[in-house]
Amino acid sequence: MTMRIRRIIDRLDRSKQTDREKGFSLIELIIVIVILGILVAIAIPIYNKIQDTAKENAIKTAASNGASQAVSQMANGQTVSLTNLVSGDVKAVKVANATTPTTDNVCVEASGTSDYSADNYFAGPGANSDQSACNSGV
Repeated sequence: MTMRIRRIIDRLDRSKQTDREKGFSLIELIIVIVILGILVAIAIPIYNKIQDTAKENAIKTAASNGASQAVSQMANGQTVSLTNLVSGDVKAVKVANATTPTTDNVCVEASGTSDYSADNYFAGPGANSDQSACNSGV
């Protein structure tokens, strides 16, 4: 009988020892936290750059769409209205010609703001090829 009780006690002691060995050590947890911190430090600047590029592309697209819309409205004898292109990161879209625009020389300016700078882009037959301004004399 005492032998049987001793075996039961020995089994309980062995099971307690194996329970203590389960889980992660403090050093393993610290290493994981350091690795996650390094990954976050790399990912946040990349994410911000992607966001800025998306904002810039939205403004460029609004300028191009505005030029197409302006030419179409002029060709149909309508008054040019570009207010439907203003949304999100695009703050304003307007015809930027210094002279009276025609379908051959219209220049549309779209503006918005990114986190670092104000962005203005120009599009249409009267815009520079790099979308930085209207052609002179337009």
